[in-house]
Amino acid sequence: HCPAHHGGGHHHMMCPERKFHECAAEFYTGLGFKGHPKDAADFAQHLNSLIKTKGKAGFNMICQAGKKFGMCLGHSGKACFSDFNLRWILGMSRKDATIYRLISRELFYQCAFASQTIVGKWDCLIKTGKSANATVTKCAKSFAQKVKKDPRNVCKYEQELVDCSTAPYKKACGDKAGNVVCNEMRIALWTLNPPRVRCRLRCQKPQEEFDEQEDQLSPVFEALLPHLPFEGKLVDTEEF
Repeated sequence: HCPAHHGGGHHHMMCPERKFHECAAEFYTGLGFKGHPKDAADFAQHLNSLIKTKGKAGFNMICQAGKKFGMCLGHSGKACFSDFNLRWILGMSRKDATIYRLISRELFYQCAFASQTIVGKWDCLIKTGKSANATVTKCAKSFAQKVKKDPRNVCKYEQELVDCSTAPYKKACGDKAGNVVCNEMRIALWTLNPPRVRCRLRCQKPQEEFDEQEDQLSPVFEALLPHLPFEGKLVDTEEF
């Protein structure tokens, strides 16, 4: 593990803990929580149900609450989402910290980079999310088998997994929408995998100007995607 690794230095960036809790309370209220979520899974479920019941309006609601949260926290807020802070300062379990980081990164990407495409292709993405389920499951099974047989080529198989899983979206909803789903998967794989198996994955052109390696993403919780093809189940991080 090389000392120059991204993120080595952020441990010392202090998260303004009291401010974080104040901003978070406002954020949760804005999303219709009574109090705050029990844990990360509860939070994810609430976001999903907002999307399910309110559709695009739910998505925009999450976006707006996220923007306010980011502005409330200000620049220092970035430190709050480091693994170190989530686990040791805020006392989350490893699993919860990972889910929170995944959600914050996905939402930041979706609103800051992809909201136009997501809103524009909303119905298609949701429909494809349902119909592509079997395909994505097949892609995931094939990935798991290949990695078991040949763990050293995990990055090659991850790229295949991403291409395979995003193909139905590209076909049904067009290249731009396919690219958004591809980037969402890149972020998920990057976040869920242990550091030693983080792969540089490509999405087809036009490549979004977005780098999943950058740990200093704004913590803005933005538009939750209507259809994470993933739900954290595809990659069993403990296996590697």
